[in-house]
Amino acid sequence: GTTVTVLDQSRGVRRQTRTSALGEYFFSHLAPGLYALSFEVENFAPYLLEDFEVRIGETESFSPQLELAVAEEQIVISAEFSQSALEPDRTQQSDRIDFVSIQNLPINRRDYLDLALLTPGVVDTNYVADDRDFRIAPTPQSGLGIGGTNGRGNTFMLDGVSNVYNSGSVRSSISQEAVREFQINRNSFSSELGGAPGGAINIVTKGGTNELHGSLFGVLRNRRFQARNFFDPEKSAYTRAQSGVSIGGPILPNKTFFYSAYERLDRYESAFVPLLQDRSFLSQLTPSQQALVNALGSGADHQVIGVAEHHLGAARPHRIDREALDRRLSPHRHEGRRAHRPVGGLQPAEPGLAIRRLH
Repeated sequence: GTTVTVLDQSRGVRRQTRTSALGEYFFSHLAPGLYALSFEVENFAPYLLEDFEVRIGETESFSPQLELAVAEEQIVISAEFSQSALEPDRTQQSDRIDFVSIQNLPINRRDYLDLALLTPGVVDTNYVADDRDFRIAPTPQSGLGIGGTNGRGNTFMLDGVSNVYNSGSVRSSISQEAVREFQINRNSFSSELGGAPGGAINIVTKGGTNELHGSLFGVLRNRRFQARNFFDPEKSAYTRAQSGVSIGGPILPNKTFFYSAYERLDRYESAFVPLLQDRSFLSQLTPSQQALVNALGSGADHQVIGVAEHHLGAARPHRIDREALDRRLSPHRHEGRRAHRPVGGLQPAEPGLAIRRLH
């Protein structure tokens, strides 16, 4: 058979095999990167293929056409012109975010997983529920909804190791500077990435090479450069500094390598939290609550009665009127000689609610 050699061009690691009787060969567990393939067999000219790219989660193939040897002849081809865009072994619907995209696309907070929102069928689940509806946000979760699922139906693989909590949320992620590329599998992915009704995100980190390399970065946002918030009478405190460093290189050339990355985020800022933008729930029932009342009373008139206070173990209910509502929303409440100043200008919730049928 033909001797086939694969060489990692950045690390100098070499692997070798021989073709079968049918001319087939196979290399498994190759890290993403650029490789050189060489084919040698007696009476044929050596064939060398350079810059052959291996990508995350994909099966690459190459079948050379060997020619009869002519004195000291060698055929050298660049993979840039020979690598096919078709993937005959691919079954999954997936997209790949490569190193160039991760390094150059602008992204807030340097959370590289947010780049998955650029691919089809992926939505942000952090804002599924807000203060304008009655749904409960699915927390904790990964923040990515794939194929209509919530953020808890995905699986994350980091260098082949599961990186999710039992609740379905992704574990503390690594620095964006340490990510080489990642793949978003939406449907029909292989069983090795199974265990998720949503999608499978396959992440590969960087590694050391035969050359010493690294990076140093910093991002600064300060209130002197920020516009004033519309609800802020003046520019409040706002400082966000994000910085990091990475370094990698050889320990033993062509054999052992190291890579390390560090990143930190410092924040000193003010946040504006809207309280009770819609107060209608204090004076009327939601549709689901009204349906429950109608079912209990078979169409009879009901009112929600607030339990105002408890005295000697007995509750004394009273009707909620406009004046009582205003008093509950007042910034201050005075009872005898004691004054209460709740946070946000809202009174604590009363002991409970009771439903009483009116005859």
